[in-house]
Amino acid sequence: VHHIDDWEFDHPDLIDRYSQNDLLDLYRLYFDLVARSAASGLFDIIAHPDLIKKFGFRPAADLTDLYRETARALARAGVCVEVNTAGLFYPAAEIYPAYGFLALCRGMGVPAALGSDAHAPGQVGRCFDQAVTLLRQAGYDRLAVFRERKRSYVQLWR
Repeated sequence: VHHIDDWEFDHPDLIDRYSQNDLLDLYRLYFDLVARSAASGLFDIIAHPDLIKKFGFRPAADLTDLYRETARALARAGVCVEVNTAGLFYPAAEIYPAYGFLALCRGMGVPAALGSDAHAPGQVGRCFDQAVTLLRQAGYDRLAVFRERKRSYVQLWR
């Protein structure tokens, strides 16, 4: 999910809209879109599932309930959550998704996939060691991989 209505919230030229809205309301809208995307049947993996934090704008409120509802939606839909290292290179300075969200996904049986959101060859696989550490901390021991939209699993390396 990259848009809330007509707003491309992850575009650097449009970040002023964060200050024009209540952050918790934006997060609720965003995670509702993530849940609806999962339920659509169009996707095998929900990529960068908390991308809304990209520029470091976060509500003061505890997001556990939003994370739980969204993790439940991913589990019901049978999709994977992507652990994406690109967030480390933006003001969020954190892997997508946040540890609390990832741990809830694991607890609900949501498989995990791994990505670096590479837009250039040198970005492929960057910081995967940190992602693997986060996955292990959340309780994962394997990754989902796909070939022609058919899911299989590989053991998580050390």
